[in-house]
Amino acid sequence: MDGQVNITVHSSAQETSAQAEVTVHKDGKTVATHKGPTNEPFQFTVSSPKLWSPDSPDLYNVTVKLGKDEVESYIGFRTISRGKIDGIERPLLNGEFIFMFGTLDQGYWPDGLYTPPSKEAMVYDLEMLKKLGFNMVRKHVSVAVSHHIPRFLVLTP
Repeated sequence: MDGQVNITVHSSAQETSAQAEVTVHKDGKTVATHKGPTNEPFQFTVSSPKLWSPDSPDLYNVTVKLGKDEVESYIGFRTISRGKIDGIERPLLNGEFIFMFGTLDQGYWPDGLYTPPSKEAMVYDLEMLKKLGFNMVRKHVSVAVSHHIPRFLVLTP
């Protein structure tokens, strides 16, 4: 299975012919490069990517270049679908049944109420939840900013 990358590179430049260059890396090696227009969506594929799951949160680094500007981020590849398992419709992650066992994280911290004291404190809590068998967390009334959310946690569509 090839992974599909859907991306829109936003630019405030008036020139509409500018091309953005997107490079996907895994373990320091380039696995895909694509040029596309700015301010409109474009797609490209990554051949046979390692799929993201709660037990194997594989992520790829992404570099986007536009002129002299460059930003970095990350992506993961996975499929979410539904299918019948023993005659019962079930959620499938990467084609396999996944029993979703989650908890609500209200985020109370003794020294900051809803604000975690550090990224390390958030990672510790999430790792403990995983050790307890949870594979899903709903963050609720949380002040944690997105750049503090650990990379392995991300599974948004």
